Amino acid sequence: MLWFLVQSIKRGKTFSISKLSKLKAHIKLKLRCIKRTKMQKNRLIKIVVVASATVLVGVMLCLWIGRPTTEHAGPPERVSLGLSWIHQAQFSGEYYADQKGLYRDGGLEVTLIPAQIDKDPLDDLLQGNLDFVIAQPDRLIKARSSGAKVKAIAATYRIHPLVFCSLPEKGITKPQDFSGKTVGVAYSEEIILKAMLRKLDINLDEVNIVTRDYNFNGLLSGKLDAQGAWVTDEVQTARRQGVRFKMIQPTDYGITFYADIIVTTEDMIRNNPQLVERFLKATLEGWARAIEDPEKDSELTLLYNNKLDAVHEQDVLMTSLPLIHTGEDQIGWMKDEDWESMYKMLLDEKIIEDSVSFKDLYTMEFLEKVYGR
Repeated sequence: MLWFLVQSIKRGKTFSISKLSKLKAHIKLKLRCIKRTKMQKNRLIKIVVVASATVLVGVMLCLWIGRPTTEHAGPPERVSLGLSWIHQAQFSGEYYADQKGLYRDGGLEVTLIPAQIDKDPLDDLLQGNLDFVIAQPDRLIKARSSGAKVKAIAATYRIHPLVFCSLPEKGITKPQDFSGKTVGVAYSEEIILKAMLRKLDINLDEVNIVTRDYNFNGLLSGKLDAQGAWVTDEVQTARRQGVRFKMIQPTDYGITFYADIIVTTEDMIRNNPQLVERFLKATLEGWARAIEDPEKDSELTLLYNNKLDAVHEQDVLMTSLPLIHTGEDQIGWMKDEDWESMYKMLLDEKIIEDSVSFKDLYTMEFLEKVYGR
């Protein structure tokens, strides 16, 4: 089935999202059935990811063909985009749009600004220093509940890269095993962890939740029994160093939480909607094209920081593919039920008060225009 779809797309045939979903199920079945050696499995995963990306991009690029573009006359408009982290391949779609002229074709001159470790880029958006930012959902929800007039216009990671890692000898294979254990978290990881524990009726008082560092020292030293990490980043670094973990992915337990949402102000949406549409269209097309050849396109990251490890950036993009394009809907798409669930998570933690509607957190206006829906 996989070979047939890849060859068909090369011949110019298009496929529906429902067909793509069947492919996803087919891939999962194959991975489940093959349990030979680790080398065989790892090789298969890489082949499947690359082939899946080819299929996904074939479908995505077909969606762009014939799509009307909002015209812009005159010189390019200058736009600033604040990234949620330092330069890394998790922004490959934006890099592709920048380097391959997609922003320029949309009449835009976009400056990509990496985040400072100790500063949230959303603060700069609220202060009027940025036009768009890539932010995390909990930060947007807190800002909106405090009266900030900001909204998400798309979600890059529709599945959060967060996994909870533990050493094999700890015997932690499921969330229920966290009882009586010390688990390290950072930022929104605590919200996701507690939501998962609550969903599974696990007593939060029985889990010692502490702040983690941005490495695995606490885990390797025995200070932590488990800790959060992004499977696209820290886990890949540890894997290349020969460290192996047991991993628990919250999405496997029904927890949906986006990552790297694209945010702008209501003023921008109201006063310059055509610019917002052109910016989002170029960004999403950048993502659709960047995943066509992740091994090559991850190298674009090095143009923004030539000291980065090319192998690591390739791993970042490769492991991001199924989290960005899940085989359901289109890249960047958002759902009411997902935003309602994320909003409720913060309510449950008493991080916010029920002062706004979850539907005020985002708009589908521009995604619908870009995809013609």
